[in-house]
Amino acid sequence: MFYYMKVLSTLLCLLLLHQNASANCPPGQRLNYNTKICEACPLEQYSSKPGTHFACQNCNKCEKGSEELSACTPTSDTQCKCKTGFIPIYPLKEDMCTCEKGSGIDERGICKKCQNGFFTDKHDSFCKKWRECKSGINIQGTTTSDAVCKNASEEVTEAPKAHTTSTATSTTTVSSPINTKKDSFYSLWLVMACASVILLAGLLYHKCKVTHCIHNHKKVDFRKESVCRKPVEESGEKCLSLLV
Repeated sequence: MFYYMKVLSTLLCLLLLHQNASANCPPGQRLNYNTKICEACPLEQYSSKPGTHFACQNCNKCEKGSEELSACTPTSDTQCKCKTGFIPIYPLKEDMCTCEKGSGIDERGICKKCQNGFFTDKHDSFCKKWRECKSGINIQGTTTSDAVCKNASEEVTEAPKAHTTSTATSTTTVSSPINTKKDSFYSLWLVMACASVILLAGLLYHKCKVTHCIHNHKKVDFRKESVCRKPVEESGEKCLSLLV
């Protein structure tokens, strides 16, 4: 009896191993949970190793300071590299890089060390010129810090920040249509206001003219009636003449 149970358990183990082996999916595929059949990884996902996994891994994306070296495939992840002068934020991962303090980003997007007389005290910034002190320098500037003047309250001058021209231009480009719309709206409102005033003035003038004519007409009629109402002996002839 014990012998038959041992043989049965061995056969069961072999059956399970065969089932798992048949369901082992190659790289670039995953195992469908319902059908237990291997299928290709979805778009923007990959699987680099064979196995019985039910899900593929999401493809990585190259973030700031890095650029794509090779695109993601069903069997391999995206390969990124830091741009010139940038360093990885996390060791052995070049999908996100930074331009260190003491270095600045130039107009081509390259990170390089600041020249003598310039500095950066922030990551991913532009090199700025040391301040000019009229009273003399107390602490000399470095690539990561500005110069300190002997008289802290004196007026200091700084050179314009590098690469601000494109930013200012883009800002002007964005704000210009808004200002144009406002100017157009004000111009239209002014024209409509002037037209309304002119129209109102014309209506008032026309009304006054008509009123004046009616008033004069009534005055003439009143004079005629007053003449006709005089005693016959005084204005008979006038009335007859008017009747004729």
